[in-house]
Amino acid sequence: MTTLNNQTARILIGQRVPFTSTTIGAGGVSTTSTQWIDVGIKLEVNPIINVDQRITLKIKPEVSLVTQQTAAGPVIASRLADTTVMIKNNETVVIGGLIREEDRKLGTSVPLLGDLPIIGHLFRRDYNTKERSELLVFITPQIIE
Repeated sequence: MTTLNNQTARILIGQRVPFTSTTIGAGGVSTTSTQWIDVGIKLEVNPIINVDQRITLKIKPEVSLVTQQTAAGPVIASRLADTTVMIKNNETVVIGGLIREEDRKLGTSVPLLGDLPIIGHLFRRDYNTKERSELLVFITPQIIE
């Protein structure tokens, strides 16, 4: 990503999710409109070059995903960091902590036999999975002259 001094650069790796909203105005007149939400991996960086060749970075990484659709619109889970750091030219800064943990419990069973008391567990199989992901953002600013 390349940007100018004190200019914000943005990147989105994901999709735009639509949802419909209805507004009721004066006199009971309703207006329906479609709005869009960016979902996925987003990164905003705003570099400020200082006199001593140090760079102040305003960094805002975000990870979001649609967890379910409801009548009111999509439910979106987000992980966000918003920080400002000062580093030298060509040094690397790492931002972490955007962690997601998910426990899933799934099962299969033989119809009717899996529901029997006492011996039903012989005809069932349960699956438990645990998923953990962490996003690490590595940024190495370089002054281009």
